[in-house]
Amino acid sequence: MEAIASQRIAEGFSIGVRNARGAHWRGEGGAQERGLASQYRAWAQRFAFDYPYVSSVLEGIATSYNHEAEWHDSDARNRKLLSVARS
Repeated sequence: MEAIASQRIAEGFSIGVRNARGAHWRGEGGAQERGLASQYRAWAQRFAFDYPYVSSVLEGIATSYNHEAEWHDSDARNRKLLSVARS
C-alpha cells in the first residue's frame, strides 16, 4: 500500500477494516469505538516513520472510530433525556 499510495486502495482497506468487525453487541455510548480508535492510532504512530502513507490511512480509521464514538455518546445522552421526559 505504501508504494502505490492509492486513495482508492486506502478507501477499500478502510471499508474492509470496518466490515471485518462484523456484527457486534454494544453497550451504552461509544466506549467500544474509542478502544478501536486507540488501537488504530497506536498502530499509526508505530508505522509513521517507515510507512507514512499507511500510517495516515490507519489514523483516518482511528478518526472515523472517534467520530462514531461521539455519535454513540450523543445518542445515549439523547435516549436518557427522552426516557426521563417520558417519565
